[in-house]
Amino acid sequence: MSDCEEIVLQNFTKKAKLIHENSEDTTCSNEDIDETSSVASTATTDENRSDTPNNSRKGRWRKLKGVPLKLNYKCTNYLKEDHGQPLFGVQINQHEKPGDPVVFATVGSNRASIYQLLDDGNIRLLQAYTDSSADENFYTCAWSYLDTTGEQILAIAGMKGIVRLINPASCTNIKVALRY
Repeated sequence: MSDCEEIVLQNFTKKAKLIHENSEDTTCSNEDIDETSSVASTATTDENRSDTPNNSRKGRWRKLKGVPLKLNYKCTNYLKEDHGQPLFGVQINQHEKPGDPVVFATVGSNRASIYQLLDDGNIRLLQAYTDSSADENFYTCAWSYLDTTGEQILAIAGMKGIVRLINPASCTNIKVALRY
């Protein structure tokens, strides 16, 4: 996992914990949310190793066999965009200030959409950007901000190799990079 992915995962976990702590459901603890574990390794010499690998399924996996997996979430809403094509990327804006509403972007077909997650679990469309070419297919998006002004920006890229930087505050396409 890259450093960037680890930071995004840590920020997402923090927001999930805050949302969970503020929810009315108190059936699980913070330990249930954070399902991370650490693994320590020790140095071994060649004398202690066998010549053949041990592929047996002993230990932890055997202990978990037959134990039902409890998922601590429920579907409150789902989204289907009007273009009817699959969505290839979803990115939560991690640069929002605490207390701001959760904003996320989706990309699929030749469209990028920005949504807001409301407190009651509903989703509201804030903005949608459609490429003029029907042949474009956006595959990824990422949130960032401008160092000079602090404004949030959304980068989107797709099949044609064009990266677009969008400023949602001003509803403008601020930069285009060809053939990344």
